[in-house]
Amino acid sequence: MLKSPNNHTGFTLIESTISVFILLVGLVAVIAFFPLGMQIVGDSHNVTFASNLAQSKIEELKQNTYDTLVTGTIEAKHRLSADTSDTLYDYQRQTTVETVDTNLNVSATDAGLKKITVVVYWLSPITNTEQSYTMSSLIADY
Repeated sequence: MLKSPNNHTGFTLIESTISVFILLVGLVAVIAFFPLGMQIVGDSHNVTFASNLAQSKIEELKQNTYDTLVTGTIEAKHRLSADTSDTLYDYQRQTTVETVDTNLNVSATDAGLKKITVVVYWLSPITNTEQSYTMSSLIADY
């Protein structure tokens, strides 16, 4: 049996066009996720940086003795840098110290415990809204 010379195997132009179209749709979908991924990475960087700023302020205040650690607002909410080119310009911080009872409720009487609370604020690149990170620590007079 001889095969006819018109019996061609391969892809038709329509099949090739459809496969290229499907490939392009898939590539566009994957590429569309990159900007969102970069924003998420940026936001996680901001959270890490804010936690470091809060921790450094708490460590600074822990250098004081219990009696010299003044209660009240230590820092009102303010920018950490006035220079717009500085990384710290994007962050604001507020620090308070309160006396607390043994149940960790704010108390007017001094039961030998003070709570340092540091809140760091920044603008989220994802939602374009102000975000905050709060860190607290206790100092005991024992």
